[in-house]
Amino acid sequence: MRPSNIGQIVVGIALLVLLGQSAYTVSETQQVIITQFGEPVGDPVVASGLHFKLPFIQRANVFDRRFLEWDGNPT
Repeated sequence: MRPSNIGQIVVGIALLVLLGQSAYTVSETQQVIITQFGEPVGDPVVASGLHFKLPFIQRANVFDRRFLEWDGNPT
């Protein structure tokens, strides 16, 4: 193989890794909160489907949307 072919293969693999790290899916029963350096960014993602984030900087935290909040008095 020529060095230019090897370079193209390396760049292609790097792009695939970046794409894999930036895409995430949300199920119908899930919600996702995106955090950047531990701080929440934006509103929770509740729409199901394929979504994107910044790779290596943002993290997708998945929660079950079927949890109910407790609004009663603490006992």
